[in-house]
Amino acid sequence: MMDTRLIGLVGGLGPAATIHYYSGLLAECTRRGVTARLIINQATVDVVLDAAGRGDRRALAAHVATRMLELQAANAELLAIAAITPHMCMPELAPQISLPIVDAITVTGAEIRRRGITRVALMGTRATVASRLFGRLGTAVVNPEPGQVSRVHDLYVSIVKLGRVEPDAADELRQLAAAYVAEHDVQAVVLAGTELALAPARTWEGLQVIDCAALHIDAIVTASVV
Repeated sequence: MMDTRLIGLVGGLGPAATIHYYSGLLAECTRRGVTARLIINQATVDVVLDAAGRGDRRALAAHVATRMLELQAANAELLAIAAITPHMCMPELAPQISLPIVDAITVTGAEIRRRGITRVALMGTRATVASRLFGRLGTAVVNPEPGQVSRVHDLYVSIVKLGRVEPDAADELRQLAAAYVAEHDVQAVVLAGTELALAPARTWEGLQVIDCAALHIDAIVTASVV
């Protein structure tokens, strides 16, 4: 069995997201018949959330860069962040790092274009939705109603705290996603928060949903076996 290149993952944002990435990377490597080589370095979630909440991309990039440089010193060969929100600082982060970084936003934008989708809505934190995925998605992003955005934000925060999606939360997420499609004439809903991927598959049945985390995991493995 061929080994992957050594993947360096910045994790801890929050723990459930990191576990989701870890499990997903192992499963995808098994599916492809390769052996995963992986190291995880824990970021400080409070530092990340504070910087992201203030929109301080330089501070966020400085913290993530420190963790990535530690991964690089541990002989990682490519890097990724196991969360969506820290990708807001990618323009500031990338010049500080010599190793390739697998960028979730670039991967998601490419998939949207591949599917021929031109109009989407985002589900994630209030800040992520307001930024239209940090202005880097490359397609038309529709703003849902403020009340809808706030409700998704609250549900998302509760999922992060619990580390799981309760059945009632999954049902409400489904109703909100269906409303986005029906009320805002969008072709797809983008899951722009990693923990949303913890919802059971039935949550999104009958809806065209783009899972940023799933696309990112696939791209990380692809980059690791080239």
